[in-house]
Amino acid sequence: MRWCKAADALTELQEGERSVIKSVGAALGTSDVDGQLSMLEVNTRLLSDYGDEAHEQYLKKGRMYRTCGLLAGLLAAILIV
Repeated sequence: MRWCKAADALTELQEGERSVIKSVGAALGTSDVDGQLSMLEVNTRLLSDYGDEAHEQYLKKGRMYRTCGLLAGLLAAILIV
């Protein structure tokens, strides 16, 4: 139960990422070593996919935000002069 509360407290993560972390906590200790290792590999791949998606979003939106910042700076410079 503490594991789920701790996962819910990670507000910087998406809901899908939190659910993967919760499932890891629920599955730990419920099977033999080989079963746990395979479960951890699957969840590691899932979290890696989430990381790849976040990186793509960063690349897309980061460029947009930098461009907006540049344009806002130019607008402020024009308004001041």
